[in-house]
Amino acid sequence: MFKKIFLFFLGLILAANLSYGYALQSLAGNVIFEKDIYKNPKAILLFWASWCPHCVQQMGNLKKEQIEMKKEGIKIFLIDAGEPERRVLAVKKKYDLKCPIIIDNEGYLFSKYGVFGIPTLIYLKNGKPVGREFYLDMDEVKEIFKDVSGK
Repeated sequence: MFKKIFLFFLGLILAANLSYGYALQSLAGNVIFEKDIYKNPKAILLFWASWCPHCVQQMGNLKKEQIEMKKEGIKIFLIDAGEPERRVLAVKKKYDLKCPIIIDNEGYLFSKYGVFGIPTLIYLKNGKPVGREFYLDMDEVKEIFKDVSGK
């Protein structure tokens, strides 16, 4: 009896993971599924770490541009390289970042997108990768997303 119940719940868990994609942990303690990222018509994945000076510079740029990006309907996800939460939280507070931060402890997204150096920005249109940059430039962002509706 226990085995049947266990297998039933295991099946439910596997079915949920297949329909929502990989489950990712956010800094806020929430689970963010891949599906939550890909449902946005315009999204940017910014891969970073707090020990990287170029990444921290990007956070300063992001602080300046996050309101403009929100107006343009662009959803930004910060993908941290699996650091301790206290370090990530310190950067979030310092730069008053409002976007979701995913702690990629297993390196799932880093591997999926072939990210070997940071910072790296992956641009997604309707869930599909369409560009890769190493520096946040609002003119480039607007050019990439110019033909995508969905604010």
